[in-house]
Amino acid sequence: MADKKRAETTRQTKRLVFCAILCALSFVLSMLGTLLGIFDLTGIIFSGLLVALVMIELSPRWAILVWLVTSALLALFLPDKFVAIEYIVFAGIYPAIKNVLEKLPKIPAWILKFVYFNIVLTGLILLATKVQLFMAADTDLSLSWLVYLLGNAFFLVYDLCMSVYIRFYEVVLRKRLRINRFVS
Repeated sequence: MADKKRAETTRQTKRLVFCAILCALSFVLSMLGTLLGIFDLTGIIFSGLLVALVMIELSPRWAILVWLVTSALLALFLPDKFVAIEYIVFAGIYPAIKNVLEKLPKIPAWILKFVYFNIVLTGLILLATKVQLFMAADTDLSLSWLVYLLGNAFFLVYDLCMSVYIRFYEVVLRKRLRINRFVS
């Protein structure tokens, strides 16, 4: 009985360490993206892919915990708070949302994905322009159709690329990296 308890404790500890390493890696990727200036969105997108990795290897519960811890780290320590907000409301949580929505039939899933993205996009635009916490008053980023057109095109490509990444990881990388051996 004691051996089973010790084995379970060891397994949970390995999972916790794995998640902590991915949280730290997510923070470093986001910080590098922010410090380099033009790669801020790229950094948080790659951080979101790490959340998807946790979802594949462990469970959605662990992925949400990674997202929460990384969100807290970014909100506290990232110099550009707008990038932290983008991670919190979109890039970090989207793998979990995608996982839930893809259990639905294709058309309703895509509709709900685009509804979610457009709500987030509208909120971020309003936060940046109307509240003006992150941009100067003279910044001309309006709620024009072009912003939504380009944003939705980006989102479509992002969602498809995330699907390819997940499938590639499951088919090719999972066998090579053998992460499940470490966390199980």
